[in-house]
Amino acid sequence: MTNPYATPQAPVADTTKAEGPRGIGGWLILPVIGLFVYPVRAAMSFATDYWPIFQDGIWGNLTTPGSEVYHPLWAPVIVGEIFCNIGFLLFDLALLYLLFSRSHRFPKAFIVFTLANLAFIVGDAAIAWQIPAVAARGLEGVGAEVARTLVVVAIWVPYMRVSKRVRNIFRAPEAI
Repeated sequence: MTNPYATPQAPVADTTKAEGPRGIGGWLILPVIGLFVYPVRAAMSFATDYWPIFQDGIWGNLTTPGSEVYHPLWAPVIVGEIFCNIGFLLFDLALLYLLFSRSHRFPKAFIVFTLANLAFIVGDAAIAWQIPAVAARGLEGVGAEVARTLVVVAIWVPYMRVSKRVRNIFRAPEAI
Protein backbone atom coordinates (compact mmCIF):
# COMPACT_ATOMS: atom_id res chain seq x y z
CA MET A 1 0.00 0.00 0.00
CA THR A 2 1.30 3.43 -0.91
CA ASN A 3 1.58 6.23 1.56
CA PRO A 4 -1.11 8.85 0.71
CA TYR A 5 0.96 11.54 2.50
CA ALA A 6 4.17 10.95 0.59
CA THR A 7 5.56 13.64 -1.73
CA PRO A 8 4.52 12.94 -5.34
CA GLN A 9 7.38 11.58 -7.38
CA ALA A 10 7.90 12.16 -11.08
CA PRO A 11 7.83 8.93 -13.07
CA VAL A 12 11.29 7.52 -13.62
CA ALA A 13 12.37 7.89 -17.22
CA ASP A 14 13.21 4.74 -19.10
CA THR A 15 17.00 4.84 -19.36
CA THR A 16 17.33 1.72 -21.46
CA LYS A 17 19.07 2.36 -24.73
CA ALA A 18 17.28 1.85 -28.01
CA GLU A 19 18.13 -1.34 -29.81
CA GLY A 20 19.77 -1.13 -33.18
CA PRO A 21 21.95 1.42 -34.92
CA ARG A 22 22.39 4.88 -33.45
CA GLY A 23 24.16 8.00 -34.61
CA ILE A 24 24.30 9.74 -37.94
CA GLY A 25 25.88 7.10 -40.13
CA GLY A 26 25.00 4.14 -42.28
CA TRP A 27 22.63 4.93 -45.13
CA LEU A 28 21.50 8.11 -43.35
CA ILE A 29 24.77 9.71 -44.34
CA LEU A 30 23.61 9.95 -47.97
CA PRO A 31 20.63 12.29 -47.39
CA VAL A 32 22.82 14.26 -44.95
CA ILE A 33 25.39 14.77 -47.73
CA GLY A 34 22.50 15.82 -50.00
CA LEU A 35 21.42 18.43 -47.46
CA PHE A 36 24.93 19.88 -47.49
CA VAL A 37 25.20 19.77 -51.30
CA TYR A 38 21.82 21.46 -51.87
CA PRO A 39 22.95 25.00 -50.87
CA VAL A 40 25.97 24.67 -53.18
CA ARG A 41 23.73 23.55 -56.07
CA ALA A 42 21.31 26.42 -55.33
CA ALA A 43 24.15 28.98 -55.31
CA MET A 44 25.46 27.64 -58.60
CA SER A 45 21.97 27.78 -60.09
CA PHE A 46 21.47 31.37 -58.98
CA ALA A 47 24.87 32.35 -60.39
CA THR A 48 24.55 30.56 -63.74
CA ASP A 49 20.80 30.55 -64.45
CA TYR A 50 19.23 33.61 -62.84
CA TRP A 51 21.93 36.23 -62.37
CA PRO A 52 22.69 36.51 -66.13
CA ILE A 53 18.99 37.11 -66.84
CA PHE A 54 19.15 40.35 -64.88
CA GLN A 55 22.70 41.36 -65.87
CA ASP A 56 22.60 40.86 -69.63
CA GLY A 57 19.29 42.58 -70.44
CA ILE A 58 17.54 39.28 -71.02
CA TRP A 59 14.84 40.14 -68.46
CA GLY A 60 13.74 43.13 -70.52
CA ASN A 61 13.53 41.07 -73.70
CA LEU A 62 11.54 38.28 -72.05
CA THR A 63 9.08 40.55 -70.24
CA THR A 64 8.54 43.48 -72.61
CA PRO A 65 5.36 43.13 -74.70
CA GLY A 66 6.15 43.36 -78.38
CA SER A 67 9.67 41.95 -78.02
CA GLU A 68 10.50 38.97 -80.20
CA VAL A 69 10.78 36.51 -77.26
CA TYR A 70 8.08 37.99 -75.01
CA HIS A 71 5.54 35.75 -73.36
CA PRO A 72 3.32 36.79 -70.43
CA LEU A 73 4.39 33.76 -68.38
CA TRP A 74 8.12 34.53 -68.43
CA ALA A 75 8.03 36.98 -65.51
CA PRO A 76 5.89 34.84 -63.17
CA VAL A 77 7.86 31.68 -64.01
CA ILE A 78 11.26 33.28 -63.40
CA VAL A 79 10.23 35.17 -60.27
CA GLY A 80 8.36 32.11 -58.96
CA GLU A 81 11.40 29.89 -59.51
CA ILE A 82 13.65 32.34 -57.70
CA PHE A 83 11.34 32.67 -54.69
CA CYS A 84 10.67 28.93 -54.50
CA ASN A 85 14.38 28.15 -54.71
CA ILE A 86 15.09 30.63 -51.91
CA GLY A 87 12.32 28.96 -49.89
CA PHE A 88 13.83 25.52 -50.51
CA LEU A 89 17.26 26.84 -49.53
CA LEU A 90 15.88 28.13 -46.22
CA PHE A 91 14.00 24.85 -45.72
CA ASP A 92 17.26 22.95 -46.33
CA LEU A 93 19.05 25.04 -43.69
CA ALA A 94 16.19 24.39 -41.25
CA LEU A 95 16.51 20.66 -41.97
CA LEU A 96 20.22 20.79 -41.15
CA TYR A 97 19.37 22.45 -37.84
CA LEU A 98 16.71 19.80 -37.08
CA LEU A 99 19.16 17.07 -38.08
CA PHE A 100 21.98 18.16 -35.81
CA SER A 101 19.66 18.99 -32.92
CA ARG A 102 18.30 15.46 -33.40
CA SER A 103 14.77 16.80 -33.41
CA HIS A 104 11.93 14.31 -33.71
CA ARG A 105 10.56 16.65 -36.39
CA PHE A 106 13.42 15.96 -38.81
CA PRO A 107 12.09 12.80 -40.55
CA LYS A 108 8.66 14.29 -41.30
CA ALA A 109 10.16 17.63 -42.33
CA PHE A 110 12.57 15.81 -44.67
CA ILE A 111 9.65 13.92 -46.23
CA VAL A 112 7.76 17.20 -46.74
CA PHE A 113 10.90 18.75 -48.28
CA THR A 114 11.35 15.96 -50.82
CA LEU A 115 7.67 15.77 -51.77
CA ALA A 116 7.42 19.58 -52.05
CA ASN A 117 10.54 19.61 -54.22
CA LEU A 118 9.01 17.00 -56.54
CA ALA A 119 5.72 18.94 -56.73
CA PHE A 120 7.61 22.16 -57.46
CA ILE A 121 9.69 20.64 -60.27
CA VAL A 122 6.68 19.03 -61.94
CA GLY A 123 4.46 22.10 -61.47
CA ASP A 124 7.13 24.49 -62.67
CA ALA A 125 7.73 22.38 -65.78
CA ALA A 126 4.00 22.19 -66.52
CA ILE A 127 3.65 25.96 -66.31
CA ALA A 128 6.88 26.72 -68.17
CA TRP A 129 5.90 24.40 -71.03
CA GLN A 130 3.07 26.81 -71.79
CA ILE A 131 5.79 29.10 -73.14
CA PRO A 132 6.53 28.12 -76.77
CA ALA A 133 10.31 28.66 -76.44
CA VAL A 134 10.43 26.29 -73.47
CA ALA A 135 8.17 23.71 -75.12
CA ALA A 136 10.41 23.73 -78.20
CA ARG A 137 13.37 22.58 -76.08
CA GLY A 138 11.43 19.48 -74.99
CA LEU A 139 12.59 17.64 -71.89
CA GLU A 140 16.06 19.20 -71.94
CA GLY A 141 17.19 18.84 -68.32
CA VAL A 142 13.69 18.62 -66.89
CA GLY A 143 13.30 14.88 -67.44
CA ALA A 144 16.57 14.18 -65.65
CA GLU A 145 15.62 16.49 -62.77
CA VAL A 146 12.19 14.86 -62.37
CA ALA A 147 13.77 11.39 -62.53
CA ARG A 148 16.41 12.34 -59.93
CA THR A 149 13.78 13.74 -57.59
CA LEU A 150 11.53 10.69 -58.07
CA VAL A 151 14.45 8.45 -57.07
CA VAL A 152 15.08 10.60 -53.99
CA VAL A 153 11.41 10.36 -53.01
CA ALA A 154 11.17 6.62 -53.76
CA ILE A 155 14.22 5.80 -51.62
CA TRP A 156 14.33 8.32 -48.79
CA VAL A 157 10.65 8.76 -47.91
CA PRO A 158 10.26 5.06 -47.00
CA TYR A 159 13.69 5.09 -45.33
CA MET A 160 12.71 8.01 -43.07
CA ARG A 161 9.50 6.16 -42.15
CA VAL A 162 10.84 2.68 -41.35
CA SER A 163 14.57 2.94 -40.55
CA LYS A 164 15.57 1.83 -37.05
CA ARG A 165 18.48 4.25 -37.15
CA VAL A 166 16.17 7.17 -37.91
CA ARG A 167 13.77 6.03 -35.18
CA ASN A 168 16.62 5.75 -32.66
CA ILE A 169 18.18 9.13 -33.48
CA PHE A 170 15.06 11.25 -33.80
CA ARG A 171 12.96 10.15 -30.83
CA ALA A 172 10.12 12.36 -29.66
CA PRO A 173 10.60 13.75 -26.17
CA GLU A 174 8.61 11.83 -23.60
CA ALA A 175 5.31 13.34 -22.56
CA ILE A 176 5.39 15.02 -19.18
